[in-house]
Formats: sequence, C-alpha cells, structure tokens
Amino acid sequence: MNSPDSLKILGWHWRTVREWLIFGICLTAISLTSRYDYLLFHSLAELFAIVISVAIFFIAWNTRRYMDNRYLLFIGISFLFISILQSLHLLTFKGMGIIIWDQPTDLPTQLWISARYMVSLSFLLAFTVVKPNLKTGIVFTLYAATTIILLTSIFYWKNFPTCYIEGSGLSAFKTVSEYVVSAIFAISIFLLFRRRSEFDPKIFSYLVATLICMIFTGLAFSNYVNVYGLANLIGHLLMLLSFYLLYKAVIETGLTQPFSLLFRNLKKSESSLEQRASQLSEINNHLLFEKNEREQAEKELEGYRKHLEELVDRRTRELVESNRQLEIEINEKARIEDELRSL
Repeated sequence: MNSPDSLKILGWHWRTVREWLIFGICLTAISLTSRYDYLLFHSLAELFAIVISVAIFFIAWNTRRYMDNRYLLFIGISFLFISILQSLHLLTFKGMGIIIWDQPTDLPTQLWISARYMVSLSFLLAFTVVKPNLKTGIVFTLYAATTIILLTSIFYWKNFPTCYIEGSGLSAFKTVSEYVVSAIFAISIFLLFRRRSEFDPKIFSYLVATLICMIFTGLAFSNYVNVYGLANLIGHLLMLLSFYLLYKAVIETGLTQPFSLLFRNLKKSESSLEQRASQLSEINNHLLFEKNEREQAEKELEGYRKHLEELVDRRTRELVESNRQLEIEINEKARIEDELRSL
C-alpha cells in the first residue's frame, strides 16, 4: 500500500508533467501560427512576454512592503520598463504598420537589444549592488530615466547604434551585443549560485533555468538575415520558454506559495532560531544532568562529612574517657604511695 507521502510526491510529479505537456502543446501551436502568418506568431510570443513582465512588476510592487528578498523586488521593478521596450518592439515590428519608420527593421531591433541589455543588467545589478535597505522609489526613478534616455536616443536623437542593415542583416553592434548580453547572463548565474541560500530552492532552480534559456535566446538572435527566418523563430520560442520559467519562479510561486517568495529570509531565520532553540535545549538538559550529578555528589560528601564528624566525636569521647581513667589511675597510684610513706 502506498503511503500518503509517496502519493503526494506522485501527485506533484504528475501535475508537473501535465503542466509542461500543456505548455509544450501551446508552444507548438504558437510556432505553427508562423506557417500561416509570422506576424501573428511574433505578436503572440511578444504579448506573452509582455504580460509576464507586467505581472512580475505588479506582484513585486504590491508586495514591496513585505518582500524581504530585495533581489526579486529589484528585478520586478525593472520588468515594468522592460515591458515598455517590449511593447514598442512589438508595435514597430516590420509589417505591423502601427508605427511607421524609415528603417522598419532597424527600429524594432534597436528596441529589442535595448530590452535585452536592460534585462541582463538588471539581473547583474540585482546580485551585485542591491542592499537590504533598497529604496524602491529611487530604483523606479532611475529605471524611468534610463528608459526615457533610451527611447529619446532611438526616436528623437537617432544616435542609437544601427542594429540591422537592410539587405545585409545584423550589424556588428547587434551581433556583439547579443554575445555581451549572454555573457552578462552567465555572470548572473554565477552570482546567483553564490547567493543561492537566500532563495527558495524551487525559485532558485527556475531562475537558473530562466537565465540559461535567455543565454540561448541571445545566441539564436546573434546571426540572422531575415527577421521572418528560422533563427528568428527559434529565438522567439526560446524567449517564450525563458519567460514561462520566469512565470513559474515569480508569478506562480507568488500566488500558490507566497511565503516562499515573500518571506524566504524570515523562514530561514525561523529555522535558524528553531535549530538554536534545539541546541539550547540540549545544553540545558546537559546542565540539568550536571546539576543533578553535582547535587548527588554534594549529598554523598555531606554523608561522608557527617560520618567523619561522628567518628571524630566518638574518638574524642573515647580519648576523654581514656584520659579520665588515666587520671583516676594516677591519683590512685599517688594515694597508695602516700599511704606507703606514712607507714
């Protein structure tokens, strides 16, 4: 007969398999839309990433007063502005016809690489400069200013480096940037491993998987000529996978297991206190045992002391009696001698 624990584990595994099967079916269905209309596929993929980004921000922002993991809070704030860049990338994508630009392929690529830099640097900064006393207002303002500067550089000043050259493909800046971004993600994984104790194991695993997928996403986008080509399709599928993993790490965990997301450090402190209490209990038991032994030893010493006093008293009485007898004998002897002399 299966135990309740084993049935629970089997149920958890089945739910996990079922969730990934559903995601795999959805991913396949989305990829098949590219055969009908690539713009439809691209729009679905980008909308999924945008919705996840906005949801991450709202969860982080609305729990900022309670969330003790400042790294996730920092990343959550960043994803609002990442979603803005993603939305503009979607609206300006070649063929959408919503925002008309003289460089219909370069503009969305510039917005794409801007969002990629912001995502990668947000993870890097989260694990290097974020302190426990994170000021969310300052972080929000800095991200807003950075986003405004990027958009001004792209739309108004038009001095953002060219990312796509019509007829040639990706520029050297775009290709190198994808490798740089992938390297930043790799460094973030290393830093994440160094701070793994500060994350719930489940969240940690999903974050590592997210960063790995983002690395491969960048590699897929590092060398393509046609924005409707296979490399672009694979890159967007990998992007979907990375954002799904990010959804599992932050949104699903935040809704189904909020304490794992919000109060990881509190749970660690509680476990540490419980461990310390157990240690103190053991020390207390040891001290009580030593106290009992000492009291037992003191009782035995007290018994020995009383016995010794009794022996001393008895010996003293015997000596006193002996002295008294000796004095009687001496006096008797003196009396006899006096009588003998008088004769």
